[in-house]
Amino acid sequence: MSAINEKTDDVSVVGLPQGVVHLCLHEPLWCQLYRREADGILAVCGNEFVEVEHIGSTSVPGLKSKPIIDILGGVRSLGAIPTIASNLRKLEWEYLGDHLVEGHNVFGKGSPRSYLLHVVVFGGLNWGNLIGFRDLLRSNREVRDRYEAIKTNLSVQFSQDRRQYTALKGRFIDEITNVADA
Repeated sequence: MSAINEKTDDVSVVGLPQGVVHLCLHEPLWCQLYRREADGILAVCGNEFVEVEHIGSTSVPGLKSKPIIDILGGVRSLGAIPTIASNLRKLEWEYLGDHLVEGHNVFGKGSPRSYLLHVVVFGGLNWGNLIGFRDLLRSNREVRDRYEAIKTNLSVQFSQDRRQYTALKGRFIDEITNVADA
């Protein structure tokens, strides 16, 4: 099954139809594609963001991932969302709302979906948990391997139900971030 659509140097590396769960081996080009999108986001919304980071499994070398690049944008206030949404439309980003992920305002790009931008308050709990989990996966092979095993099992069980896949892997993330907070 080839659900991947965006090509860079003739290599398909990102994109997944709505609802589908398909894991790929880590692709080093994901970091370059993140940087390209982050640069575009900052070009049109730079004053609104304190910081922009590559998060999610595509940001962790060696970790299998859905081929959708997650970007985290930290803002001083969520009052910036209307301005960000207006500016991002110029780059074909669509505002998906604040109901998909608790505490996040989410934007999507691509059809099939290739990128997600999660906008949260910089330095807040959501920011800290997302950056902390990413950094833990990058530095702790045991946790990374456990997470990959969970994701792999869930991707088989819920290959056509991304919401359920995301909710169930979220339990592991919550468990790990709560332990890290203790």
